[in-house]
Amino acid sequence: PSSHTVSGNAISFFSYGFLAFWANLLFFAATRIDYWMLNQFNIPDADIGNYIQVSRLVQLFQILPSMLAAYFFPKTASDGDKIIPYITILIRWMVVLNLILLMPIIIGGSYLFPLIFGQSFDQMYLLFILYIPGIFALSVLAIISTYLAGINAVGINLFTAFIALIIVCGANYLLIPLYGVKAAAMVSSFAYLCCAGAAVFFFIRKTGINFRRLIKSTETDREISKELMNDKLFFKSNP
Repeated sequence: PSSHTVSGNAISFFSYGFLAFWANLLFFAATRIDYWMLNQFNIPDADIGNYIQVSRLVQLFQILPSMLAAYFFPKTASDGDKIIPYITILIRWMVVLNLILLMPIIIGGSYLFPLIFGQSFDQMYLLFILYIPGIFALSVLAIISTYLAGINAVGINLFTAFIALIIVCGANYLLIPLYGVKAAAMVSSFAYLCCAGAAVFFFIRKTGINFRRLIKSTETDREISKELMNDKLFFKSNP
């Protein structure tokens, strides 16, 4: 390869890495800066403890979407167009799976949380309920942001992370003094919804599919589901 080609590839590599680094850093800040803000406004330690436990529980719901997203990243980078149907069905899977996993907590969480964590964690149930929209949003975001990164649209991820950080900082600054940890939970959930909404918007624009196609099952879903369940994608490497 010529020196110009090598130089161009190096510039593209470092440019991509720079944007990806800042996108991850900003999103990490958006999911953690609320802890710091709660301390700055002198919220009682017991309330912060409830909030932190709920945040950790919310993070557990992101393990599976993150694993699936990590698996599909190289496939997206190599063949982004063909992977789109798999991305859309994974999004629907995550929504259904979250509903199944969340239902027992919604029904019995008010009794389970104090039983498991202790009576001092009596605020966890309400905080978790406030976080539920954010759980769905984060699951969708994990899959779409990986697709966007795979097609070299990592700048969009940087933009959506910046949106989340601005909302978290601004809204928490106004609302935490008034409503404490409840405000932090509502703000985080709203910020994740906005972030995911922006990611969905750009995903639709990049792929050309409409929103109905994203949320509605089609005849091909059964074939794709069988392919996934038969391990053709998950456990067999490409030749």
